[in-house]
Amino acid sequence: MMTITLEDNDTSVNICLREPDYKKMTVLKNITSYLLYDENGSWLGFILTNIDKEGRRVEFPLFHESEHDGKFFFIQTLDKLIVFFDPFKRQVAEKRKEYCDIYFNNYGLFSIEYELESSVGNVDYLEEYMEEYFDEEESDLL
Repeated sequence: MMTITLEDNDTSVNICLREPDYKKMTVLKNITSYLLYDENGSWLGFILTNIDKEGRRVEFPLFHESEHDGKFFFIQTLDKLIVFFDPFKRQVAEKRKEYCDIYFNNYGLFSIEYELESSVGNVDYLEEYMEEYFDEEESDLL
């Protein structure tokens, strides 16, 4: 099941595409990606490409359809993975180019991490994917 964790004022984003298998992971850094938004600034999904920041083509394993929980919509080709969090919200008004790190192993694509300069945007309707977290300041209050 896909989960999304936001930290640091929604600038640190981790999208986990499947359950962890605790096997050794490989990471590819600075992969070109596009965050997708509707006309209201709501974050709709992302496009993950196979091109790194320097323009080199990289290879990463495909996202296994068996890991798909049916809640989100995805299209995969040999050179990109397109994910929409809501299968019925796919009217893209804006694409924001960002670089991310992707984690994978022999069992496939595991997670995508972004360190953004500004907030990822409106995520109100993504509550079903959101992983609970506490900032250090908040945890001191508990």
